Amino acid sequence: MSRKDYRIIAEALRAAYIGGYCSMPAGHSAFTFIMIELATALKKDNSHFDWDKFHSAVFKGEDK
Repeated sequence: MSRKDYRIIAEALRAAYIGGYCSMPAGHSAFTFIMIELATALKKDNSHFDWDKFHSAVFKGEDK
């Protein structure tokens, strides 16, 4: 991973931290909220980012 990648992750985690539970939709866990923030940041950085593949990798361990 590059320094840029670490910055993207740190910024997404910070956004989740600043946003906190107050802005979290009902029924979402803190983990889901953070995952969405991270995925959003990755998509901004890479237009080819694939949410479905990311979701599968997180929840099923699949990277295909």
